[in-house]
Amino acid sequence: MDSNLKSMLWLSFATVIFISALTVALYQVHFIGKTVQTTYISGNELDHNIVNTSTNLDVFTVSSAVVLQSIYHIEEIKVNIQVNGHLYPKDLKIEQADLSFINQGKKYVRKSVRGSQGELIRIDYEST
Repeated sequence: MDSNLKSMLWLSFATVIFISALTVALYQVHFIGKTVQTTYISGNELDHNIVNTSTNLDVFTVSSAVVLQSIYHIEEIKVNIQVNGHLYPKDLKIEQADLSFINQGKKYVRKSVRGSQGELIRIDYEST
């Protein structure tokens, strides 16, 4: 009788642990389902035309080779380029460009100047 009682107690303990684990698992499945549904609903309510960024994507550092390449393609991009205060107009012929203002050993901070409609007006390069 002693071994039957011991066996019954272990079986009861295992049954309680199993039911507890099953209850916790069902609660987690229900909670995860509600979380996924809430995420889906809030994602659908967002305005995807608005981009929240903490950095200015129009300002970054480039090498002098990028500056020279931009001036080389100035007729194609049709945007004024300003390097350390010297303006290269968008209708500039590359043969007439005076590139002596560009120090080839420096890095440049590129900044885009945009109009009220978001169109690109000028690209500014300032040496660092």
